[in-house]
Amino acid sequence: MNHWENYYRRWSQLKPPLRPSQETVGIYRELVKPSGGRVLLLGITPELALAFDDVVAIDKSRPMIDHIWPGNTAQRRAIEGNWLGMGEELGSFSAVVGDGSLNVLGSLAEIRAVLRQAALRLAQGARLVCRVFERPDAAITRDDLFQVVRGGARINFHAFKWRMAMSLAGRHGASVPVAGILELFAGMFPDTARLCAQSNWPVDDIKTIQAYRGSNAVYCFPNRAELLAQMPPEMGEVSFHPSGQYDLCERCPIMTAMRSNL
Repeated sequence: MNHWENYYRRWSQLKPPLRPSQETVGIYRELVKPSGGRVLLLGITPELALAFDDVVAIDKSRPMIDHIWPGNTAQRRAIEGNWLGMGEELGSFSAVVGDGSLNVLGSLAEIRAVLRQAALRLAQGARLVCRVFERPDAAITRDDLFQVVRGGARINFHAFKWRMAMSLAGRHGASVPVAGILELFAGMFPDTARLCAQSNWPVDDIKTIQAYRGSNAVYCFPNRAELLAQMPPEMGEVSFHPSGQYDLCERCPIMTAMRSNL
């Protein structure tokens, strides 16, 4: 089972960093603006679907398209498909954008493959613009996670979910089964009522982690060196930009890369 089949039911409960803020969307616009024109969106993030004038989105989850996509128009459409096999029939684009799109891939090898697919869909000199959830080089320990909760949490629960995922990635490799995030959480915090009292997190936010129960999905949380190592030769001028002010923003830069003239 894949949790994406029912994830749309919890979409309205998600907050940054799991969804882009309006400030973040504005930064996307500024980074894409030099290219202008047709945009390929990896996923169906509605905030980005509505941010540009001409958008083609690709997502492999039919339920997400049916329930989250803001609707097709003459200049905006969603296609059910796999980023690993984006064909030439899509044409070329002035920008490829995504929000955490690389992180929902299962491995570093898949990240490299999708980056190359994106490069092939970009016009020469066009730009990839993608927010990434980047784990720190120093491992996040269980005590680090407990410290977040003690005395009232300083970040929201959605940011804490990513901290737990990054902790697992730092100890076991970049690929993280999402069911493992739930398993770590349940082992550390078996008493939800006590956690609510300690952290001041709303119980409905905490319950969003149950979406991972029984899921076979695997996410990937590379550090910067691992991410850069996946960049294909067709991509150059890689840089990282702040994505705004919100919980865990320091670990969520927007990466840009230019389609090279090979």
